[in-house]
Amino acid sequence: MYFFIIHCRMFLRFNTWKKKMPYFYTRSAPLFFVFVIALIFINFSYAHEFQTDSKNKHKVDVHIGIYAPFSSHSAFIGRNILAAMEMGSERLQSSDIHYSFYTLDQLPKNKNAGLVLQKFIDTHHINVLVTGGKETGLIAAPIAKKNNLIHFSLTNNTKVADGRNNFIVWSPVYDQAKVLVNELKRQQVHHLGIITANQPSSTALTHSVIKQLQADSHIDVAASEFFEPGNKDFSRLTSRIKRKNADMYLVMASPEDIKLIQEQMEADKQHVPITSIVERATPEVVKVFEGQWYVDSHEMQPDFINEFKQNYLNYPVTEAGYAFDLFQLLNKSIVMAIRTQGSPTRQEVVHQLHDIANSTGVMGTMVLDTKGSLFTKSEVKTVKNGEIHTV
Repeated sequence: MYFFIIHCRMFLRFNTWKKKMPYFYTRSAPLFFVFVIALIFINFSYAHEFQTDSKNKHKVDVHIGIYAPFSSHSAFIGRNILAAMEMGSERLQSSDIHYSFYTLDQLPKNKNAGLVLQKFIDTHHINVLVTGGKETGLIAAPIAKKNNLIHFSLTNNTKVADGRNNFIVWSPVYDQAKVLVNELKRQQVHHLGIITANQPSSTALTHSVIKQLQADSHIDVAASEFFEPGNKDFSRLTSRIKRKNADMYLVMASPEDIKLIQEQMEADKQHVPITSIVERATPEVVKVFEGQWYVDSHEMQPDFINEFKQNYLNYPVTEAGYAFDLFQLLNKSIVMAIRTQGSPTRQEVVHQLHDIANSTGVMGTMVLDTKGSLFTKSEVKTVKNGEIHTV
């Protein structure tokens, strides 16, 4: 606002002056307005930088916006992210950095989510954006770049990350695919059948698995089938794959769909094991994979799980572990930026993040690759008598 008032004063003074020198105004007006617009653009690009105290530049206000599901059947995602980051904030010893958290419920696909997200950022002066839930990261990435924000997306979609403004905080698809293929080779699978839900997250994983199979195995893809989400009748699909004689089936779909496919295969007397890459270990996952194995994110540390359960009376999902770790890394990066620069900027915080990211958190040993994927290595897990075990 201060810069806007200055621009207005400059314009009024120039307007008075140009009446006295109309000939000069005719030639220089275009240059003047280009100059004003450039100043406004520069001010806009710094509008979401970290705010420091005018009396103490080491005191910083950080506004974290969380764009994730908070009211739908996936509301646990947003609530876990917020709860874990608040846990991290409460542990801080320093009073020089103050964190405020703001939430925005994920909008339906037919709503103009980009405009609403931009208004949310402007209204609350967001410096750091955290997104969770399907497709939120893809919506937020260009907005974060435009506003010069730091954006962490809890997704495995590497298209979101650029390593400058945008980071993903999850095992990326290439890591998940590599772990899966290594286990297939260890299990001596020769003919793999693949069943995929026709939706972006599932197809991306299937594509990455096939790419890894071609690069690092002699495993044959015996069958590849797609189905539309919402389909409840899998009799035709299982009838087609029955003739393919696969050793194992990779089913890239929700646990609910995997259960329906599994039931139809049993009805057709197809006793072929299945596997998958799952987002998080839900009760449905435990039921579906009893006696079988699957690929999942690294297990959270027991101490964190117990503290979360004590505070919120719920078992934390994977998003909570990653949100807690990213908050710790963000805070350390801001502290280091203050020490080296006096006051933090987005560029310096990101620079520090790249330097210190390779550390151990509640999700295990974190790695930040050059493209902006912050993750812990995926793991193979089995379910025995209703309990999950890491292989």
